[in-house]
This record gives sequence, structure tokens and C-alpha cells, in this order.
Amino acid sequence: MRFFASSFVITLVMLSFSPTLMAAPRYARVVVGTREVPLSLRAVVENGVVYAPADILRTLGADYAAGDHKVTIASDDKAIELSLSEKNKSRMIRLDEAVKALNAQLTWDDATSTARVLAKLTAVEFSDSKLTIRTSLPVAVTYDRLWAPANGAGWRISVDLAGTVLATDSKSYPVQDSVVKQIRLGQFNEDTARVVLDISNKTGYQVLTKEPSREIKVAIGTSEPKESQKTGNTTPVTPVNITNVKVDPDGDSRIRVRIWTSGKATFSTSMLSNPSRVVVDIQKGNIAMSKEDMELDHPILKRVRFGQQDSASRIVFDVSRYVLVAGDADPNGINLSLQLPKGAGGKLADKTIVIDPGHGGRDPGAQRNGVQEKTLNLQISNAIRYALEREGAKVILTRYDDQFLELSDRPAVADQYRADFFISVHCNAMPSPNTATGIQTLYSNKSGSNYLLAAALHNQIVRLTGMSDGKVRNRPGLIVLKHANIPAVLLECGFIDNDRDRQKLCDPTYHRTLAQAVVDGLKHYVEGTTESEGN
Repeated sequence: MRFFASSFVITLVMLSFSPTLMAAPRYARVVVGTREVPLSLRAVVENGVVYAPADILRTLGADYAAGDHKVTIASDDKAIELSLSEKNKSRMIRLDEAVKALNAQLTWDDATSTARVLAKLTAVEFSDSKLTIRTSLPVAVTYDRLWAPANGAGWRISVDLAGTVLATDSKSYPVQDSVVKQIRLGQFNEDTARVVLDISNKTGYQVLTKEPSREIKVAIGTSEPKESQKTGNTTPVTPVNITNVKVDPDGDSRIRVRIWTSGKATFSTSMLSNPSRVVVDIQKGNIAMSKEDMELDHPILKRVRFGQQDSASRIVFDVSRYVLVAGDADPNGINLSLQLPKGAGGKLADKTIVIDPGHGGRDPGAQRNGVQEKTLNLQISNAIRYALEREGAKVILTRYDDQFLELSDRPAVADQYRADFFISVHCNAMPSPNTATGIQTLYSNKSGSNYLLAAALHNQIVRLTGMSDGKVRNRPGLIVLKHANIPAVLLECGFIDNDRDRQKLCDPTYHRTLAQAVVDGLKHYVEGTTESEGN
């Protein structure tokens, strides 16, 4: 299979970041915007790099999934992967890489050992009497007013965003509107961006976006004008007491959790691994109940643990496997759902898996030194088939010989047999030989289950084969993944144009090792075995 660049491009500008080099790690403070972040573990500086626990991504407004070796930030149109490093006896991400991926800005104060993350104001628009301000991280309006300078220059509305810097080339935008004449952008101080609307007459306005967001909306002309209107629309975090936690199993595949609080809580959730656990952080939360561990006997949830920090409380749910996490808050508490991804639960022996050897017939796929990808794909697929059948699973191949199939016909086989999983097997290639190596696992982010399956298989394949980690990657445009109605992944088992990879790809021992890794990964996904367990 040919390798193409991802369908998205992240363009970013980043401030130089050069902490003083040092041999031993030291602790660092992390400030996002104007507030120091309460982290689950203290950030450290090592050799000029700040490392922080992955849960800082929640503070930066990013949803993510964590595996043993990497963290994947997922959104509607892209997936960004960050490596996990062992630092201070914990797995952490590089803060500069996370900030760069999210198109934010990082500064460093060596005197106070403080890393500061600022959002970027990336665009402004005015349409239908509404101002829209877009930023790279969630921010809130911290100051706004309607006013007229003493020099008679006319009325204006100004909106300030603390923790934000300008990242736009243009600083003024003419507007064709009966009220708003022009939008101007400025850096009010080093960490506050200001948006000014020059208006033709005194008029009212309303900040519509109250919570921190990447998209701030302000309606113009919607209320009576008030001079020096200072709303201070930053929503404060309300301190809450945590008075009770109730775990309500909903069969073997789902757990409902109710966390009772004295008011509406501000919280974040994250799925971590090694060991697998779901972490709930409650800002300004006080645990006003027993902090003793809650032991449970459930296929998903084993234990609930509690921790208290000065500015936050943490509730940890020790789970047996990857789970899908959803949550919301109401005035009296937090509702959580921990649910098995699609196809998980039961035994691997009870599952039906469709293996798709890529290419075939008149489509040879990638080729190098007389080796054709279609041949390797079928050999590897058969190895996977035999390994899964030894576990008792039912396995169907989309082709059993050198046969051509249309791309759309391949996932249709999974529909025909009502399969639980679809795994397409390929070999990679680059335009220039020996320029890339390793394993890549592709998925479509139309379902969270797709990523969890890809992560489970990928981690095992990299671990058992010893091949380079080419990452788990989101490829929503691939036909065989796009049209699959069940958890589906595409395995790139190595680069056929890399001499070392090709030697392995042609080796039946490598096929069997890779096949066992697929079995182990599926067992972890389906049965909840640890990722290091095999046969």
C-alpha cells in the first residue's frame, strides 16, 4: 500500500523555548493562561525539556486516549500522537510537543521554573450582528465594555481575553454593517489580547459565550447600551463537597457512576493505561466522605480510589481494560458512564473476525525487488487466521487466493458474516526506498471503538515484533475503514521498500510473531487481559 501524507496540516508558530540545560530533573510549575494548573503529578524539567502528566491535555481543552507508549489527541478531523516518556517514575508527555500540536504558545521563566501556556487568537469574523473570536485553546472573556474616548473618536466595544496572544497577520478588518465599522486587534499586555469594534453609534451588546471556549460569540445591538459595561464573564469555579459515590453496574458491559456534590462541579476525565484507569479530577473539590478504597467485583471496574489536593480532588476508577468514558454535571453531582467499546466483552473464541488481505489479482500493491505486496498480505493474513482459529475464533478472509476485489466489497464481507471485527492487512511503501520503517496502524475516528482497537493491536505488535513504532494514525478517508460498520483497523506491517523490513516481511517467523501479537491485542480488547499478557 502506498503511503500518503495525512489529509490535514497543522500550521503553527511557536516561541523559542530554551530552559537552562541541566543534568538532573527539577520540578516545574505549569501555568495555563493566568492560572497555575493542579496536576496529578508534578511536572519536571530534564535536559531543557518540561515533562508533564498527560492529564494536562484536559486543561488545554483536548480529548485524548492514552496507551502504554503514546497519547493520541483526537478531534473530528485529525488525530495527533504524543510519545510517553518515563520521567520521575511516571509516564509523561513533552509539554512543548503538546503545546505545538494544539497550536498554542509556550514560554519559560527559568528564575521561577515556570512554564506558561497561552492560547492564540487565530481569527475573527462578523456576520448577522455577531462577532466570533476563534482561539487555539478554550478561553473566556475576562473584561468587556462599551465606551467612547475623550478625544471624540467615537463609540467602541472592547473585549479582552486573558491568557491569549495574537496569531493573525492582519490587525484591522473593515466591516460592511450599519453599526460596526471596523474590527481592530491588539495585544493589550503580554498575556491579554484585545478585540475592539468601532461602532457608528452607541448600542448595546451581549457576550453569548459564558464558559471557556475556542469560539467566543458576542451579539451586537441586543440590549440597552450601558457605558463602562464590565461584566467579567469569567465563570468562577464553584467549590464543592463530594458527599457520596454510587456505582451502579448495568450488566457486565457498562457501569454508571453517580458522584454526589454540593453544587455543580467543574471536572475532567481521562483514560490512562499501565495500569488501566479512568481519572476524574474535580476542581476545588473537597472529599467530604470516607476516602477508603471501594473494592468491587465487576468485569470492568475493580476499585475506586480517592485523593485530595489543595485545589482539586481526584477519583480514580481502576478498570480492567480500555473503556469509553462519558460524563456530565448537574447542580447536584456528576454522572459518568464507563462502557465497553463495541465488540468487547465475552471471549475471543466467541468472536467472528474478518481479515482482509489487501490488493490481489490485477492489483499487486507496492512492489520491490520482485516482492509483491499482495503476496505478503495474503501470507500474513493466513498466519493471523491460523493463530485466531487456534484460540477458537471464527475467521473469514475477504480473499483466499490471488483474487481482485473492489475496495467497497471488502468491508461488505464483514456485514455478510455479521463479524465483530474487520482487520485489513497491508505493507507500506514510500516514494524513495529505505526512508521509512516500522509498524503503522490506521483507523477512522468515526467511532471511539476504532481507536481503542487500533491502540490495542498496535501496542502488542510493536512490543512483540520489535519493529519501530510508526504510530496509530487516523485515516478517515480510507474506503475499507470508512465503510466498515464494526470496529475496523488497517495494519501496515512494515515497509516493503525498506531492505530490513522487507527481509522480515518475507520471513514466516515474523508472520507468526505478528499474528500472535494480533491475538494478544484482541484478547486485551475483548477479554480485558493486560497488554503484556500472551499465551
